[in-house]
Amino acid sequence: MKQSKADHHDVEGAGVSVLLQLSPRCIEAASVSEHRRLLNAALASPRPSRSREQQLTLLKAFLEQTDFRALRARNPELAGQAQVQVELRAGTAPATVNWTLITRRA
Repeated sequence: MKQSKADHHDVEGAGVSVLLQLSPRCIEAASVSEHRRLLNAALASPRPSRSREQQLTLLKAFLEQTDFRALRARNPELAGQAQVQVELRAGTAPATVNWTLITRRA
């Protein structure tokens, strides 16, 4: 499990996670796409859910804190060339996001 520190976000919510499908997109594009999807769903809903708000906060922190070029360089499987899934979770330390590569297929 990898961990990143968010500078300006209080990432909270035990058990909150976001699953990203990377193929054919890299981790950055998949994160942006999922953030956009969740935001559109929240705006369309008359009563946004706490869970969706926590997922949006988690994704926003991940997008703003991560050096995606360096992340892809250290982890080539995150560049979108393989069918993989990544799970994002709020870290145990304040303002952190953990990510885990959970599936790798040839």
